[in-house]
Amino acid sequence: MDKSGPSQESAGHEADFVVLCEVDDLMMLGLFKSVLEAASVPHVVQGEQALATLPYTGLVPVAGVNMAAPGATIYVQKGRLEEARELLKGSTPEGSGDAP
Repeated sequence: MDKSGPSQESAGHEADFVVLCEVDDLMMLGLFKSVLEAASVPHVVQGEQALATLPYTGLVPVAGVNMAAPGATIYVQKGRLEEARELLKGSTPEGSGDAP
């Protein structure tokens, strides 16, 4: 993954990627990635490594102040955004608040 941003080279031209959602739970991130991959929806995840290395407690102490824990951002191709939202809605329990 290119850490400079969500744009990716695809078939010789740049594709536009937009934010699908932010995830602060490693298991939900894995589920969302699997759903997108199974549907062949091109996606990029930014911040996955930080999410995987820090334990999730909701808050992370930084210089004595509790800051929100880091999360990962999932980007998808602009033209597939609505499809991706529908796919993820079907992958989480109703009312869980985890789907975009």
